[in-house]
Amino acid sequence: MDSLSEVLRRTFAAPSEVTADDLPTLRQLHLGGYLRPRLPQGHPLRGALKMDAVQLAARHALIKSEVRPLLQLWADAGVPALLFKGFALAEFDYATPAERFYGDLDLLLPNDPDLISRAVHLALAHGWRSDGQHASPSTWTHECAHLVSPSGQAKLDVHRFVTTWEVGPQERMQALTRQMWASAVPTDWAGVPVLLPSPADRAVLTLAVSRCWGATRGD
Repeated sequence: MDSLSEVLRRTFAAPSEVTADDLPTLRQLHLGGYLRPRLPQGHPLRGALKMDAVQLAARHALIKSEVRPLLQLWADAGVPALLFKGFALAEFDYATPAERFYGDLDLLLPNDPDLISRAVHLALAHGWRSDGQHASPSTWTHECAHLVSPSGQAKLDVHRFVTTWEVGPQERMQALTRQMWASAVPTDWAGVPVLLPSPADRAVLTLAVSRCWGATRGD
């Protein structure tokens, strides 16, 4: 079996060279939806990967259907929410949401304990669940709350800083967060007002955020 690095090389640099032997690795990494539209027409794996794309698109649609009402509630209450990382990329940057797998949905709220508490209690009043972190500011890190939708399908990581301060001085993380807020782009998401990172922040800062965990932390 080829190494992981070789499978990834084919996936991102030479999609037409991907073979059926690569499918278990691709599926383990949730890359089937990404790869399918990049295969040439007639490639034998396009059919095999159709269900991968359908399942990712359906999952995204379900999460989206639960998140949008909550963000509308927050907007009506004067709570600004900035979407970033996986969900935001899948929804706003890729050609189709099926091309970008993500786990939890990440969003940024202003670092204001009263506002964060108000946002979480609005969610709780509409059937969302919390792990309780929001009620204990002394335990806050770069994240201040974790919310789960009524169905359990949508899981929100609520951030007050854009990334963990373990990768550098806390003052630096606060400065990066202020930068993201200052350059955020107001967006009408089919009637729901949200904020997105600026194109530069999407290309640079959110990429850096994705390198802040695991063995690549800080690289």
